[in-house]
This record gives sequence, C-alpha cells and structure tokens, in this order.
Amino acid sequence: MSSAPTGKPQTLQERIAEAEFARISRDLGMTVDQLKGWDARQQREQLAEDVALEADLAIDKAKASSRR
Repeated sequence: MSSAPTGKPQTLQERIAEAEFARISRDLGMTVDQLKGWDARQQREQLAEDVALEADLAIDKAKASSRR
C-alpha cells in the first residue's frame, strides 16, 4: 500500500519504517530525505555489484564449458 497524498504512512509497516528512518537520521545528524537518498544509492550500488558478479560467474561458466 502506498502513502496517502498527505505523505502520512498508511500501513503499520510504513509507519514503523518512517519512525526508523527518523531515529536513524537523528542519530547520524542527517535529514530523513538525506538518509533515504543515501539508502537508495546504497541499494543501487549493491544491485550493480550483484549484477557484475552474476555476469562474471556466467562468463566463467561459459569458459569452463568451452574448454570441454
């Protein structure tokens, strides 16, 4: 379920996530928006690493099968 037009979370899970972002952002001295941006960048970087690893594995597998 998505957030309401007012920006207030609708589900308990969304409310918990917003509270956690607020707590962590206070602890780090960042705004919630800064923290969410950082989190999104971290997720994109992790995805890129995962894709590169899968590509390397596929290349290694192809090389191994071509040696047979």
